[in-house]
Amino acid sequence: MKKIILISALCLLCNVIIAQMSFSSRNFITETVDEFGDKTGEVKVGISAKGYFSNSATTNSCAELIISMTKNLSWADLYEYCGNHPSNDLFNITFEGVATKENVDAKVTIPIKFVELCKNNDTIKVRMNESSEYGTTSAVFKLFNCKKFYANYVSTFGTIEYALYQKRGGILYVYNREVAILEKSPASELPVIEFWKKTEYYNEHISFGGYFKNGSYIATSGEKVLIDGKVIEKEPYLCKPYFNIFMENLRAGSIVEVYHKDGQTKETFEISSELYDIITNYFK
Repeated sequence: MKKIILISALCLLCNVIIAQMSFSSRNFITETVDEFGDKTGEVKVGISAKGYFSNSATTNSCAELIISMTKNLSWADLYEYCGNHPSNDLFNITFEGVATKENVDAKVTIPIKFVELCKNNDTIKVRMNESSEYGTTSAVFKLFNCKKFYANYVSTFGTIEYALYQKRGGILYVYNREVAILEKSPASELPVIEFWKKTEYYNEHISFGGYFKNGSYIATSGEKVLIDGKVIEKEPYLCKPYFNIFMENLRAGSIVEVYHKDGQTKETFEISSELYDIITNYFK
């Protein structure tokens, strides 16, 4: 009987501890500084949040998360024990909008989708898990007044612009749905046609990336490529059309289709006149 009472008391105590977990956050706009502490003239907007982290040595200890975004860069720092030095570990981060229930995932950088999530959710839950196979660190936070963060971002950097393409290095990425132009990293999960410029290491070529609606990777599960209903010859064993043949058949207004090897699933790209000019001018 005493054991039952003790167990019940411990459970009650745990529930009280969990119920007493408190979260806080604040928005900020500040100027960045260099390694000497001098101001750089570059502005960043962000959120500083207090929450909890756990690992093999501690449970629900104080943690601070600082999300920072400049016009061209974005990152998140986790401060264990609410200390002064950020963790060197890498994390998989999931942001969940309380109102829309939409999730946005992040790793090294914070995607523009996070800003969009703030537009429609005033409160966002954050879950972090160390990405290392042997890592044990996890953390949780709640971000409040996120719509204000969105307003800060827009007033500082301007409205987010969207297009069907991105240019990164020597590659032009053409999507079948709009993406944020300022996104630093290509949207790797979306279906995409990749136009590669010639370099000293490889010739001009075209490849496909992203995923079919059924979750299969296009580069390995794509069976055939069509332009306006015509099958385009591709390199053996790859969903990679011959560059010259693809470009010779591409026109303003063309419909590009890439089929999954099941013969039914496909992704479609509409090449508008504007998009066609961007593609052709890219190789001039």
